[in-house]
Amino acid sequence: MNLPLEGAGEIGRSLNILFDCDLTEYVAERPGPLFYLVRTAEDDDGIGIGVLRCIKPWTRWLLIKGFAAGKEVPDLPIERAIATIRDYLGLPDLQPEVTGVDPWTMNSLYATKCQNRRVFCIGDAVHRHVPLNGLGSNTAVQDAYNLSWKLAFVLKGLAEPHLLDTYTEERMPVGKEVVEHATGALALYPALLEAIGIPAASSSNELASMWAEINAPSEAGKTRRAQIRSAVENMVYEFQTRGLELN
Repeated sequence: MNLPLEGAGEIGRSLNILFDCDLTEYVAERPGPLFYLVRTAEDDDGIGIGVLRCIKPWTRWLLIKGFAAGKEVPDLPIERAIATIRDYLGLPDLQPEVTGVDPWTMNSLYATKCQNRRVFCIGDAVHRHVPLNGLGSNTAVQDAYNLSWKLAFVLKGLAEPHLLDTYTEERMPVGKEVVEHATGALALYPALLEAIGIPAASSSNELASMWAEINAPSEAGKTRRAQIRSAVENMVYEFQTRGLELN
């Protein structure tokens, strides 16, 4: 296709572990679609943070384990995948049924041209970004809608073929903005993690001490809470995306 891409490839790596397990008793008092899970350098070969995503309440889940860019994602047989789930959830006796283990690469790329003669591309083929905000599916559907009605008009003789040239003109700027916004949202996380103390904690004991400091009625605790509050307020950038969600 020779579609030109701009941006950065492989800004991180991740491993998806899809599994079935009834976690109702653990989320009954705090239900939600996403849970952030923290590990330390002592306990984890990744970046120390994972995401538990609810696929079907509350029995089907996706655990996403993060790795630094350039780091090899290890091969994970079912036994190790189960051990990883237990470790991240802190439930050593959990009996999950693993149904899929898939590595993937995080990119920050968009195509400056979405078509080449008779071939048109949509979705991840022309905008590849981190999954923050969940903008990928929205944008792919809008790509398809934009292209489909134009194809229908041209094929029915209701419009000239050059109408199809507007596909790139209209969709490329959206893909570019989606990629840049998702990457910008990702860049906010280090400040939040640093405020919590995750990068500095090399062991579970150190992490526990930092959590204790956060909750302590002391000047150090007050300072740490202010840092966390500021970092959380900045995260609003990630979630105020109604315009992008609607493309």
